[in-house]
Amino acid sequence: MTSKNELVLSRPEAQNSEIAMGLGMLQMARERTLRTVESLHPGSLDVLVNGHTIGSLLYHIAVVEVDWLYSEVLQQELPAWCSAYFPIEHRTSDDNLSHVLGEPLSRHLERLKRVRQDLLDTYQQMTLEDFGTLRKLSHYDVSPEWVLFHLLHHESLHFGQIQTLIRVAGLREGTFRYLTS
Repeated sequence: MTSKNELVLSRPEAQNSEIAMGLGMLQMARERTLRTVESLHPGSLDVLVNGHTIGSLLYHIAVVEVDWLYSEVLQQELPAWCSAYFPIEHRTSDDNLSHVLGEPLSRHLERLKRVRQDLLDTYQQMTLEDFGTLRKLSHYDVSPEWVLFHLLHHESLHFGQIQTLIRVAGLREGTFRYLTS
């Protein structure tokens, strides 16, 4: 007998079911990213393909998430702990992603987890009214709802890049499954 997968959205607790649904989708995207990288060989994170490394993409995912959370949603300076987790400017002077080399996967995972916990803590306490309230910034206005959508989209795009890097570099042949693991 063949077992079948149950594809359901697990929702973290939140003040509102709409927010919980958004957080659940964001968490599923992160779990998919983590499943893809967790069994890579240590040197795989630093393999350069088409100007990118997996390590640099993981760093970029985390730095973008923390920036949107603090700069747009909370409208605060980045907390002091960020300097330890983000010692490298994430973009070069010509606006390419910086190469983040030599960090073990455990450090990337720790960074992603730390950033995500702050995001979850913030959104889980948010009311539906605050979720939809625009933050007035100098170049645009943005709601926390849109930020959540953007972060889901952003991680999904880079997940595809990570899978492509793995395939092109031959880092792990024949082990990809999109919906289930």
